[in-house]
Amino acid sequence: TIRIIPFSVITIVSESLRGLKKIGWSQMTENIWTPAFTLLLLIMIPYYHTLEGIVLIWNTVSIIVMIIALFTWIRTTTRFAHIKTHYSFRFLIHSGYPLFLVMILNMIICWSSTIFLGIFAENADVGIYNAAARTANLMNFLLVSVNTIAAPKFAELFHINDMQGLKRSAQDSTRLMFWLSLPVFIIVMIFSKNIMGIFGDQFITGTAILMILSTSQFVNVSTGSVGYLLMMSGNEKLLRNNIFGVAIINIILSVWLIPKYGMLGAGVVSAISLTLQNVISLLLVKRKLNFWTIPFFERFNMVIK
Repeated sequence: TIRIIPFSVITIVSESLRGLKKIGWSQMTENIWTPAFTLLLLIMIPYYHTLEGIVLIWNTVSIIVMIIALFTWIRTTTRFAHIKTHYSFRFLIHSGYPLFLVMILNMIICWSSTIFLGIFAENADVGIYNAAARTANLMNFLLVSVNTIAAPKFAELFHINDMQGLKRSAQDSTRLMFWLSLPVFIIVMIFSKNIMGIFGDQFITGTAILMILSTSQFVNVSTGSVGYLLMMSGNEKLLRNNIFGVAIINIILSVWLIPKYGMLGAGVVSAISLTLQNVISLLLVKRKLNFWTIPFFERFNMVIK
């Protein structure tokens, strides 16, 4: 609980720096400083390698990084001190509330398969499934990396009503992610058994799970930054409604399939949920912004109104 406040401040500062296009400082704040300082302290004080010691180190590092983040933010925004601005807290709450629900619903979708698997299956199945899921999620690294740069650009282009620029930016990022992820996807599909075998012989039973989840992650990457496009264009409520519907379907499928098929059912449920969420978001982007994030679809010009 001690880490809640530092973690919240770090996240806010990181996202704020990203909004100012300070991508390097944003990534340092969010992803680099915490593990780097933690590793340094673990090396310097090896006698703290106990559960209590690691928790103490983790909390201490969080406070240190929070202080560094605040200092970075103050130094970065000093040149804006003379600018007089006005913003509405009501507008912030009105825009942020749907995104708050989106985060909660995403957590439900992300963890429901594991929770139901723990209820209806063996503990070993939970471990094998999570190993496959974590491995498949590595493909999502490309999407996260591109979104870090693309999201502020989407907001800027939409704000100045440059829809052609927004379209080019979205399609270029989707094209980049597709071609970078395709070789990784092919390798995972061919060597999925060997990859799962790295964790141990008993994990080879999760080969099919890895293939199913990797396919859904490839669809996730290939559709592009559809979620961020909806958020940055004022369509966060549509995104909320989409994820809310997918969350309900996810729970229904989990109750139906996981007791019958175990971790295979959990993999299918997760894959269906992720694919459905991205396909619907893709269609919503086409309907609201009038372009496909997948450049190939523009050839058919399947207008959805």
